[in-house]
Amino acid sequence: MWEIINDWKGILWGIIAAAAGGAWWGLKKRFVTREEFDKEVQEISRKHTALRDEQSTISVRLEKIESVLKDLPKAKDLHDLTLTLSDFRGDFKAVGVKVDRVEKQVDRIDEYMRDGGSRVVQ
Repeated sequence: MWEIINDWKGILWGIIAAAAGGAWWGLKKRFVTREEFDKEVQEISRKHTALRDEQSTISVRLEKIESVLKDLPKAKDLHDLTLTLSDFRGDFKAVGVKVDRVEKQVDRIDEYMRDGGSRVVQ
């Protein structure tokens, strides 16, 4: 049997070399090279830095919005304000009625004074 292997030794080494070359070529196509890996890591790192910067900007903007919203009146405060304004509206109507009465009296006094007190007011 060793005689057959010795006779075919050159052909067997050729087949083994071809198989090893094919395996090497297949592995090279399947796996990434170190340069490609480093390039991809740098790209991912750049994107990560950009996202972190954008997140920081958004966080600052969100904090500003939250501080503004914190100072805005609540729904209850607006409701209370509406009720207070309604009360004022009623008060102003009552004052308006009184002002109309006073205006009539002032008009009568003014008319009396212009006539020199000659006319009797009823």
